[in-house]
Amino acid sequence: MASNTVINYHKRERCKTEPIDFGKVELKYHLEDLIIDRELKELLLKAIMCLEERQENIIALKFGACLTNRQIAGLMRLTESNVGTILYRSLKKLKDILKEQGVVS
Repeated sequence: MASNTVINYHKRERCKTEPIDFGKVELKYHLEDLIIDRELKELLLKAIMCLEERQENIIALKFGACLTNRQIAGLMRLTESNVGTILYRSLKKLKDILKEQGVVS
């Protein structure tokens, strides 16, 4: 009963909010930055789609699912070393594609 009382108290306190004075709030991102970020993500996605399916899957597992090379190797029935090699070559190919598009130098 005491623990429920403490939990209820913290729920009530957490839900209390003060009005926000938007005059004092600085926007972290400007609209221009958000648009550029979105365009870069679209270009990166298009570049990833130019890779072979296995390369695409490894990149998705590594950076999308945040798996280690060992975990990816287990899922894809590859050696950990092979996953590292494929990942390295995939990232190099992505960089080359993005260079061709003028996205990176």
